[in-house]
Amino acid sequence: MYYVGNLFQECRGVALSNAKALRFFGKAANRGHFESQYKMGCIFREGDGVAQSDVKAVQWYMKAAEQGHAMAQCDLSTMFDEGFGVVQSAEKAVEWCTKAANQGPKAQFNLG
Repeated sequence: MYYVGNLFQECRGVALSNAKALRFFGKAANRGHFESQYKMGCIFREGDGVAQSDVKAVQWYMKAAEQGHAMAQCDLSTMFDEGFGVVQSAEKAVEWCTKAANQGPKAQFNLG
């Protein structure tokens, strides 16, 4: 389902359809697929084919981050740092950024 969602989101062999991409990502995300959960967070953060919602973005980022998805952890850190969709918390921002930093350089850069 994730891969089908990507086809619709990236217009690969099918007509571009954010609505169809969202449907397929949503099915996979609800089954625990962390990359789909991350994509759902990005879709809601940007408002691609849906009403933009930082609250929903955080909910999806959290699901993926709790499974160890580094980019979700990094983006969740930013949401806490800026107070987008959550109560602003430097402590939680550092906590999630540290988890992401343990997996790669992007978050290491953000930590300084």
